[in-house]
Amino acid sequence: MNKADTQWQDQAEQAERSGASSDNPEVERYRLVLRALGKPTVAQLPADFARSVQLKVIGNERRAAFEDGLVTVLMLVMVIVGLAVAFPYIAPIVSTVGDSLPIAGSALSAADSALSNVPWKTILAASLSIAVAMAMERFFTRSAQLA
Repeated sequence: MNKADTQWQDQAEQAERSGASSDNPEVERYRLVLRALGKPTVAQLPADFARSVQLKVIGNERRAAFEDGLVTVLMLVMVIVGLAVAFPYIAPIVSTVGDSLPIAGSALSAADSALSNVPWKTILAASLSIAVAMAMERFFTRSAQLA
């Protein structure tokens, strides 16, 4: 604060104590601030307000971390399912390469037998149900916060 501000503040305090008005608008601004600071606050916060806010923030952070992990797992599942769906289209290309490279042909047959034993429909249905549940939870949580 500079010297003029300090003088205006002192004049405002004296004018507020004596009840006299001032012609200086800066002094009147300081008086307004002094009056506002002198009044009690309208809303009284509960004693454990800071703790309750902290607990809400921690809960939101935990939920966000869980959701991030779940989304990562679902994305990996979706990539695997996408590769399995694309496998029949990619297989002829790989088999032509497999004819020229023996190791590629054996890898292709091993992958084909392994992929035929995986319950893809169950994995896809589980992934979709988890994604729908997450979307519903987010929608209902946001709707409850807006209400």
